[in-house]
Amino acid sequence: MNNKLTITTVVVDGRCLDLLLTQDEIIEAHARAMHPDNKELLGDGGCSCWPADPDKDPCGFWDRLLNKCDCCKRL
Repeated sequence: MNNKLTITTVVVDGRCLDLLLTQDEIIEAHARAMHPDNKELLGDGGCSCWPADPDKDPCGFWDRLLNKCDCCKRL
């Protein structure tokens, strides 16, 4: 849906890796992280929760990420 790339880093086996992810890849990974079966994999890590801006486009990135977009129910 959106090919904009966002840089992030992850640590795998003690090594830091740079990643370039599309917004669709971020949304898919976030949905996987929020799935109840994967909760124990997050441990005490992860981000603290904060609200998305409700005045944005209803199918914007944050609304899709937070599964609030009625036209983008792909998660």
